[in-house]
Amino acid sequence: MMPRIILFGCALWVSMMACAQQSSAPRTAIAPVYPALAAQGHISGRVGVEVTLDERGAVTSAALLDGHPLLAGSALWAAERWVFERGDAGRRVRLSFVFVLLPTKADVNELATVFRPPHEVESKARLPQPVINYGAPKQSRPGGSEGGRK
Repeated sequence: MMPRIILFGCALWVSMMACAQQSSAPRTAIAPVYPALAAQGHISGRVGVEVTLDERGAVTSAALLDGHPLLAGSALWAAERWVFERGDAGRRVRLSFVFVLLPTKADVNELATVFRPPHEVESKARLPQPVINYGAPKQSRPGGSEGGRK
């Protein structure tokens, strides 16, 4: 009975070491740009993306797991550009992109992108200045008519 336990223990240790060597640590991490339309719509939140890697650590595909559609495109674009440590082809890694809106008058130092190990990035943007439209100037119609019927 003892040799089986030792053999199982050795196999478990070898398996754990192999997993440790096939790290999913990023070598290159790209932050998404905060989409202007999402900022104008006051949309913030977390977007989850799962990437599949090749043996070199390059992303071969990226799939949206969750998040607002106006933020998803930017998160997918960034996720496709990440590069990870070498390992087995077909590895899957979950990434998290957090989009945070700050007050319009937030200090420029608060806008810094934050990378949180192992796979989270926080992108920030200021709330846009409100657009105030007091009405468009009247435009004359062709033929000189200001409206109404002749």
